[in-house]
Amino acid sequence: MDNTLKALRETPDTLTVGNYIVLFGGRDLEGVASPSKNADGTTGQFFTEQTTLESDYTKTGRLYVDWEHGWGGEGEPQRDNVLGYVDWKTARADTTGVWVERVLNRRSEYMQYLEQLISDGLIGNSSEAVEDVAIGDDGEIKRWPLKRDTLTVTPMEPRMMSENVVTALKALGFNTSDETPEAQAPEGAKAPARAVDSENVSKTPDVVFSEPTIMEANIMPDEQVETTEVKALQIDYGLLAAALVDEQEKRQESKPPEAKSAGMITNMETAEDRKVKDGVPLYATIGEFCKAIADNPNDAKLGALRSDEAINEGGFSLAGALGPRKVSSLSAAKAKAISGMSELVPADGGLLVGTDIRPGIMERVYSTGLLLQMLNIMPISNTSNSMTLYGVAETSRADGSRLGGVQAYWAAEGDEKTGSKPKFEEINFKLNKVIGLVYSTDELLQDAGALDSWIMSRLPNELRFKVEDAVIRGTGGGQPLGILSSAALISITKEVGQAADTIVSENIIKQRARRWAGVNDYVYLINQDTEPQLHQLNLPVGTGGALVYMPPGGLSAAPYGSLYGRPVIPTEYNPTVGDVGDLLMISPSQYQMVDKGGIQAAASIHVRFIYDESVFRFVYRVDGKPMWNSELTPYQGTNTQSPFVAIAARA
Repeated sequence: MDNTLKALRETPDTLTVGNYIVLFGGRDLEGVASPSKNADGTTGQFFTEQTTLESDYTKTGRLYVDWEHGWGGEGEPQRDNVLGYVDWKTARADTTGVWVERVLNRRSEYMQYLEQLISDGLIGNSSEAVEDVAIGDDGEIKRWPLKRDTLTVTPMEPRMMSENVVTALKALGFNTSDETPEAQAPEGAKAPARAVDSENVSKTPDVVFSEPTIMEANIMPDEQVETTEVKALQIDYGLLAAALVDEQEKRQESKPPEAKSAGMITNMETAEDRKVKDGVPLYATIGEFCKAIADNPNDAKLGALRSDEAINEGGFSLAGALGPRKVSSLSAAKAKAISGMSELVPADGGLLVGTDIRPGIMERVYSTGLLLQMLNIMPISNTSNSMTLYGVAETSRADGSRLGGVQAYWAAEGDEKTGSKPKFEEINFKLNKVIGLVYSTDELLQDAGALDSWIMSRLPNELRFKVEDAVIRGTGGGQPLGILSSAALISITKEVGQAADTIVSENIIKQRARRWAGVNDYVYLINQDTEPQLHQLNLPVGTGGALVYMPPGGLSAAPYGSLYGRPVIPTEYNPTVGDVGDLLMISPSQYQMVDKGGIQAAASIHVRFIYDESVFRFVYRVDGKPMWNSELTPYQGTNTQSPFVAIAARA
């Protein structure tokens, strides 16, 4: 199993990668790469689905990520060089382990090297636990409170390694099976240094703090929590090669030297020499390279790679073996790339390079406020906080029910006339209040010149968002009554045998048939999840068919954005596909709103004057509800009608 980091997505500032941060089952190399044994004499420790991984760190929703637990060599990232963080909200457990995503800071001076190693599939992960670790006699890790995560090429858990690294370790004699590794390190080989362990299972935290910047490495100082467990296998690829060479040379000492072919010219430039000179890699993977050394270190192909330069620790040119883009260690990569001044190291000139700052604040554009523009909003006077409208109490168009009870009839001359009367009702509105409050230090407002104007122009959109959401989904208690909560809403029954979370052409046809025909300002409000299905809807025509929503030119043409000639408008407020309201047909004129003159905005320096903070306050007093309180029974026909029609749930 190759559980190395996989790149998922990237932005100019971040690279998001993922893998199983914890793998259940298979034992690690504890007892093989280190002298420790379990209490029952077995080697290797392992996680299970019952392992407890909760800690104060996981409860914050993130774990900081470093390189080799900050124990790298000179020129490599150290303990305080935070590369990013594990987004613990993404943690998902299954039978294999716990999958997480990490957000890495591409602005870090080290990331240009790490990105190449990640792309080449050479980076795994390891983890660090705080105190109170609990490990059973058989090596089962029962409690592992997580503290940090680290990127590494040689984690303690074999399944965290790439296949290349596993091949190299097997060539050294290490047992990297998923079962109980009993083999010890080969005699004469140096035991690899121990670093901090890999793995953390966690459940989604109950508390998630607001995310600090990637480089805030001291939120949880290391001094606050003592680290009690360290588990990772740190082996440099150069050292792997060196160990293989030492072992094979010992074996070759007892063998007679190979006879050279007659007439061999030993100083002739070989094809391998020319490839190395031209930067062409001789081996596809580091595992293949190490295996070649293990099989025969005197192979002519390897002769072209012999090197006594300090950067090539094992006596071979790793850049020559794998190509310049696949050097095996971070320090070697840096040494190969830059030998003098550069922008990457601040003291070597990097701090002299400035950054252009463009005035203003970049933001997404949303259609907030579009729904409110469709509705009729009546202002309430300065001396009132409520409004009453009068309407006709009509729920049926049958004789004797129109206009609430008025009836006309045919009569002959001299017939006695029968009286009737209309019926009226009150429609009451009482203002509700939606508010927003923002604090800012005076220093920030003074130094960031555009911030106060941005707050005053953008924050009201949050209030509009809440009001528009209430128009669709409001409960009517302390907020407007939403269309989906109204007694006037009609929900069309799904078709027999209709699959869950689908929309079919019959739904739309029957939905339109139940609309009240007294107005013609209908719009369709949809959740964007419905669009893929809308584009595939069709109606049979003879032996063929016609698309319902797709334009005649297909996907290459501009979509109509309409059904039955009425606009189709995606909103953030409609429920997802399959739920009531995912495709909602409404008449905006039949929903009434009242307000107290729009959003009121104010700023004050007095609320937190002694703290040098200003406060921005936004208040919108508003109410709204459908003008209908029930469905309408038609004069002819049995199906009721309404200006608000949805499709019933399709679960």
